[in-house]
Amino acid sequence: MLYIKPLVDEIIALEISRENYINLCRFLQDQFKKDQENKFIPQGPGFYSNSHFFASNEKYTAFNNSNVWTAKALNEAGFDLNPAIYLTQKSLMDKVRGHSDK
Repeated sequence: MLYIKPLVDEIIALEISRENYINLCRFLQDQFKKDQENKFIPQGPGFYSNSHFFASNEKYTAFNNSNVWTAKALNEAGFDLNPAIYLTQKSLMDKVRGHSDK
C-alpha cells in the first residue's frame, strides 16, 4: 500500500503491485545525485523539523515542481498520469483521489 499525504490533513491510500513498487523505488533512487560512496548528497535542512534536501538529477522549476515530480513517481508506480498537467497540489490530489479505493 502506498500512502500519499499532502500538506493538508489528508492521507490517500493507493494499492500497487510488487512490480510497480519496485519501479517506484527505482525511480526514486535514480532521482538523487550520489557521491563516490553511492550515498545521497545532502544540501541542507528541509521545510519540516526532521526533513532534508538532497542533490537531484533534475532541475526544480515552475513547470517541474514537486507536484509534477510526484506525478512522475506515481506514473512509475503504475498510475495513468500525465505529469506535465499536474502543476498544483489540488490538481494532483484530485486525480489521485480518483485512483483510491477509499
